[in-house]
Amino acid sequence: MTVTAAPAIPDLSRFIPDLRSRRRDGVLAELVETAHRAGAVRTTAPVSEIVRLRERMLPGAIARDAAVIAARSLAIVRQLVVVGRSVRGIEWSGAEDGPIHLVVLVLAPAEWTEEAFHGLLTRGAALIRLQKQRQRLIASGSDALLATMLREPA
Repeated sequence: MTVTAAPAIPDLSRFIPDLRSRRRDGVLAELVETAHRAGAVRTTAPVSEIVRLRERMLPGAIARDAAVIAARSLAIVRQLVVVGRSVRGIEWSGAEDGPIHLVVLVLAPAEWTEEAFHGLLTRGAALIRLQKQRQRLIASGSDALLATMLREPA
């Protein structure tokens, strides 16, 4: 079954208020493990490898203090947006202006079309595109705030 359009955004979010790791690969593992516990990922090893490889090929640091990583895979059973926050900051390749404080992981099943996947990715990236929104998440981030922000127009 192929999904032809991005579905309406229900509560697809998970928020990690205080990431334990201070390094990129550790943070990526935490995000994927959170997706696994949420039931969006069958097994963590292939998804972790995909996001690590993708990040090495095309660094996700897109804002001064934030990064977005996205993946589609057969190991992903449902779409999910996971956001991790680090008050201390994370050492991140490609981050030219210092440490990263927010990381957004956008996951979708392999059968999603490019259009549907890019729609979800756009929603995920919109969370951190504006400094005001990044500051909202850094200051008082929660699953409820994240879900509300995902429902707002991109």
